[in-house]
Amino acid sequence: MEQSVQFFKTRDGVQIAYATLGEGRPLVYATGWPVHLQIE
Repeated sequence: MEQSVQFFKTRDGVQIAYATLGEGRPLVYATGWPVHLQIE
């Protein structure tokens, strides 16, 4: 499986990166410190 990193921009201009991988029910994983999604 290959991870897909995408970006979302909020109305106030903040850019948020998120990654998707696999199938099934969504799982939200919030880290305690901003890190690079591809090495997390």
